[in-house]
Amino acid sequence: MKQKPNLINHEHKLKGMVKRRKLIRSPRVVIFSLLALGFLVLTFLVDWLFIIGAVVFMFLNQKELMNKK
Repeated sequence: MKQKPNLINHEHKLKGMVKRRKLIRSPRVVIFSLLALGFLVLTFLVDWLFIIGAVVFMFLNQKELMNKK
């Protein structure tokens, strides 16, 4: 006899994935990430002092992600 797959655990995993997706797709987190990447590009192309802006936006991004929990 074949055993039926445990659908309850599978549904529970899917709900956890949906929660993580909502956390990552916060508009502020996406904007901060894109701005930090832009500053990193400017660091390599223009001047090394643009790294300060990238670090600031990465810090703000981390703070925003930690506040969600």
